[in-house]
Amino acid sequence: MTSPAQGKPRTIDDLDTPAMVVDMDKLQANINELQAYCDTHGLNNRPHIKTHKVTYIAKLQLDAGATGIACQKLGEVEVMVEAGITGDIMLCYNVMGAQKLERLRAVSQLTDITLTIDSEYTARGISAYADPNHPINLVVELAMPDFERTGVQTQEDALALAKVIDKLPGVHFRGLMMYPTTKPEQQQTAAAAREYFERNGLAPEIVSGGGSVDFHDLHRIPHATEVRVGTFNYGDRNTVANGVMTYEQCAQHFICTVVSKPTPDRVILDGGTKTFTSDMPQLDDPRSTFCHILEYPEARMFAQSEEHGHVDVSLCERTPQIGERVSVIPNHACGATNNFDEVVMHRNGEVVAIWPIWARGKIR
Repeated sequence: MTSPAQGKPRTIDDLDTPAMVVDMDKLQANINELQAYCDTHGLNNRPHIKTHKVTYIAKLQLDAGATGIACQKLGEVEVMVEAGITGDIMLCYNVMGAQKLERLRAVSQLTDITLTIDSEYTARGISAYADPNHPINLVVELAMPDFERTGVQTQEDALALAKVIDKLPGVHFRGLMMYPTTKPEQQQTAAAAREYFERNGLAPEIVSGGGSVDFHDLHRIPHATEVRVGTFNYGDRNTVANGVMTYEQCAQHFICTVVSKPTPDRVILDGGTKTFTSDMPQLDDPRSTFCHILEYPEARMFAQSEEHGHVDVSLCERTPQIGERVSVIPNHACGATNNFDEVVMHRNGEVVAIWPIWARGKIR
């Protein structure tokens, strides 16, 4: 799995740019830190593969002690199962429509799968296609305060949906899921829902909390049983800005080349939205920027076009020159990963493997 690929570059300095590289030692250290946290607090570790989308890395996480994995789309589940990962997989998305439900039925016959839902419509659709011999586990997603995405809005409605699931054929109510659980009020909502379910005779088997930003605090949620963490395994500018890790811990970075220096205070990199995505920082930043350049921490990528990164270097003590290569950490590792076909794994700059990102682009 980690043997050098024949005919491939020997060091990351030999790579054509832009290139995505991951330091294997840092990646393993991050995997081990997350697993140690879960072991210390009696939580199951369910790493989210949407960050790396690499089957080999999912296996590293399972080898370290993870009890299962989380995926964001059905296509990611299919890739992982095809690679032989047939343990406890959670799909954190509402699945509906005949084409997806037929695929779901097929994959449910190959692995133990749990889906998150937030409506009776979704539950009944899954039930109608489920194989009675291979029941599909369902968890109810609970909406979190101050986060206007998916999720049942109240614990009373969540319980009503769980009771519907409990009576449907081909499906099994397994528990609760929530995201994010960063703020105290979100943690209180999660704890109150678990207690409400227990008082009403439908105790959840699992209570799944998630998010890299807050995973160190997930043990503070009473009755939480598992952690879903994705970005922390790679690290990015957002996790650093939120105080979860340092740039030194970030395993992933992107090698780019300075292809133009139109003015003394501005350079252009050969990576834009098709390399880093257009994601901006999660925290308010008076010098809002699309990335962090390790060699030039005062530089600011103030704009991007598809293939160009527009960088203000006016505050840098020295400035990069045309042809120079730089190491870039994006705001959001997950989206940037999805732009690449392969990831170059290295140790101290020596290439040890080039792994295909088979789950990239699996948006269905």
